[in-house]
Amino acid sequence: MKKIIMALLIACNCIAQPQITWQKYFYASSGYNACFGILQLNDSGFIITNSWPQRPYIGRILKTNQLGDTLKSIKINTWSNIIHTLDSNFAFAGGSTVLGQGRLTKFDIDLNELWTQYYPQFNSISVATCNDGGFLLYNAYNICKTDSLGNIIWSHNIGNISKAISCKNGDVLIVGQYSNGPEQYIACLYDSTGMLLWNRSYGNWFIFWGQSSFGGILDAVELPDGNFLAACIAQWGIANAGGDWDLMKIERFTGD
Repeated sequence: MKKIIMALLIACNCIAQPQITWQKYFYASSGYNACFGILQLNDSGFIITNSWPQRPYIGRILKTNQLGDTLKSIKINTWSNIIHTLDSNFAFAGGSTVLGQGRLTKFDIDLNELWTQYYPQFNSISVATCNDGGFLLYNAYNICKTDSLGNIIWSHNIGNISKAISCKNGDVLIVGQYSNGPEQYIACLYDSTGMLLWNRSYGNWFIFWGQSSFGGILDAVELPDGNFLAACIAQWGIANAGGDWDLMKIERFTGD
C-alpha cells in the first residue's frame, strides 16, 4: 500500500511541475526588450520580432532554428506585427523612423528585404494578408487595401478600428468601437473594391458611477457558414457592477 501511495505522489508531483524542453535568452543592450511576434516556419524554426519599449522605433527580426538558436538577426527601425504572405515570404508593418509615416516591408525566407513602401497618412500600421496576395493596412482611424507590392488600391478613414479581417471572397470586415456614444460596437463590411456594403452599430453608451462606459468589438472571425462571430470588450455595470464581455454572431449580408 505504501508503494502505491508513493507512486501516486511521484506522479502528482510530475504533473504539477512540467519540464521546460528548452529555453533561450536574447540580450537587450538597453533596459529590457520585449518579444511581440512569433511565426513558425515549415522547417520548425521561427521568425521572432522584438523591440525595446523605451525606444519604440528600434527593434529586430530574428530567424532561429527549432531549438531557438539564432541563424540571422536584422535591425529594423519600426515595430508592429509580422505575417506570412501567400508566396511563403514575410511582411512586416509598423511606424518608420520618420515620425508620421507607416511602413510595410516584405522579406524573403532568409530575411532579405524585397521591397519597402512608406505611407505618410499612417503614423503606425498593422498588416493582414488578403487572398489575392495584397494586404490590409490599418491603424486606429484609417484602413487601406494594397496590391501585392504594397501600392494602395483604396482607402477609408473610419475611426476607432480594432481589427480588419480579410474574408474568403475578398470582402473586408472592419470592427471597432465608439468612445463617445451613442452606440458602443461597430462593424462594417466592404467589398474587394472598397465599396461599403453595410455599416452597423450595436449596444448602448451610458454613464456608470459618473464615468463613461466604453465598449467595442476587439476581434472577429469569418465562420464556415459565411457569417461572423465577434468578441466584444467589457461593459461596466451590466452585471454585478462589474465588467462583462460577450460574443455576437453577425449576419453576413445585413450586419444584423
